[in-house]
Amino acid sequence: MIVEKRKLTRVEIDLPVNLVLRKGNLVLRKGENGPLVAGPVPGTLNNVTPFGAGLTVEHVFVDNHHLFYSPEENPEIMLYLEIPLSGESDENLSIPVKPIWFDTVDSEESTSFYIGIEFLVPPENDQLRQFNEMIKGEPGHNSKLFRDFFLKLWSRMKNK
Repeated sequence: MIVEKRKLTRVEIDLPVNLVLRKGNLVLRKGENGPLVAGPVPGTLNNVTPFGAGLTVEHVFVDNHHLFYSPEENPEIMLYLEIPLSGESDENLSIPVKPIWFDTVDSEESTSFYIGIEFLVPPENDQLRQFNEMIKGEPGHNSKLFRDFFLKLWSRMKNK
């Protein structure tokens, strides 16, 4: 039996995303990302909290790199959650993340992977605010409620 260790409520969502590995670190200037190392790997964002998310992908190996282990083993490689912006441009919202855990999801059709990630930027970060604006159009989600949820939980965690 698996014991749930979640401390925060998750907001369910169904959003297509990509995971990519990039060279670099968090000290890059705002709006800059390091050069692409591997990816993109398409996936679906299933749920979010102010500090992380859960998503499914079809595979965890790409271009001889493992999405979970490569950032852990090589400090010069970072994992990014990339969310395509609406419109016809190739521009993505790119959020640096840390893989926390992963597991296989077996079904009759195929095997996929469920990955838990932690955002490496606080909820009031411009990228996460833009993400909040993107999902406000999702059925069942109220943007102000979602934003307030993120900010309240972030402030509680900072004060502990």
